[in-house]
Amino acid sequence: MNNFLQRLRKQSQSRADEWHRDQKWNIMEWGCAMAGEAGEACNVAKKIRRTEQGISKRKEENLQNSLEVLHEKLAEEIADTIIYLDMMAAHIGIDLEECVTKKFNKVSEEFGFQQKL
Repeated sequence: MNNFLQRLRKQSQSRADEWHRDQKWNIMEWGCAMAGEAGEACNVAKKIRRTEQGISKRKEENLQNSLEVLHEKLAEEIADTIIYLDMMAAHIGIDLEECVTKKFNKVSEEFGFQQKL
C-alpha cells in the first residue's frame, strides 16, 4: 500500500477506535456508511448538472450553490466515500492499492487497452 493510503488507514482506524470505543462497526456498517456518502456525492453531482444546464427550480440552489461551492461539496463527499471505503476494506484486510491495481489491469487486458497500473 502506498504511503498516503497507509497513513489514511492508520489514522482512520485510530479515530474509529476512539469514536466507536465499545461498539466496533462491522462490514455492513462500514459499507452502509460508504454507500451513504456516495449517495450524497451523487446528489451534489445532480445539483452541479442542473446548475450547468440552468434548469434548477430551487432558489437556494441558484443563489447559494455556485459551481465553485458545489465542487467543494462534491470533493468533501468523495473524500468521505473513500475514507469509509478504506475502513470497509480494512475491516477484512483488503489492501486497496493491490485490489485496485489488479482490477484496473484485468479490465485493460479484457478490453485490449494498453493502460496498466
